[in-house]
Amino acid sequence: MALSCLLAVVPASAASAVPESAGGRNYVALGDSYASAPGVPEPTDPGCGRSSQNYPSLVARQRYAHLTDVTCAGATTASLALGTDGRPAQYDALRRDTDLVTVSIGGNDRVGFSAVLKTCATLSRTDPTGAPCRGHYTEGGRERLLEGIATTAPKVDAVLATIHRRAPHAKVLLVGYPPVFDDDGTGCTSPAAPFAAGDFGYRAASTGRARAGPCRPPWRSAHVPGRGTALRG
Repeated sequence: MALSCLLAVVPASAASAVPESAGGRNYVALGDSYASAPGVPEPTDPGCGRSSQNYPSLVARQRYAHLTDVTCAGATTASLALGTDGRPAQYDALRRDTDLVTVSIGGNDRVGFSAVLKTCATLSRTDPTGAPCRGHYTEGGRERLLEGIATTAPKVDAVLATIHRRAPHAKVLLVGYPPVFDDDGTGCTSPAAPFAAGDFGYRAASTGRARAGPCRPPWRSAHVPGRGTALRG
């Protein structure tokens, strides 16, 4: 099984990572809301926030692949193995004849992207020109966001191992999380994105670690034959 890491969810990059020969092959998409794309028209499974215009759908159309899209908003590394709301486990979509797998996962584990956004938005009211979010997550000399990323890393490793067992012949693309804001927060400090001006750089650096962490060399060789390729969008 070959492994590649896409460090930004850019449809053109995702499509270019898929071999031209993928046409007619079986493609399974696993993951959370960054893969399912809630709020993007047209919804195909409102319960999971899955869109017909998410990146798995775009890749499948561009490469003429047979897509099984089981991505679901809120998914964690653990929930990939669990059925929810009458839906089977995401892993159940994998078969020995699966040719391609994309997976976007880990942001809802201890990293907690949604919780971090909510916390930082709340704290911004106390010091809108400072960096209260950075102060909160580095209090006492700790780097709590980086600790969360480090804790999540082996869980993603286990996800890759499970995919390898269930779809041993598939090429696997581990798709990372894109930056949500510009590093300097240009155009982002508003009622819709109420973050303190000094926190954008900190959040960008932490998100960058989350995107790059799964692609460090020991991970690529832990359960997957071959070195793999890092692709940046």
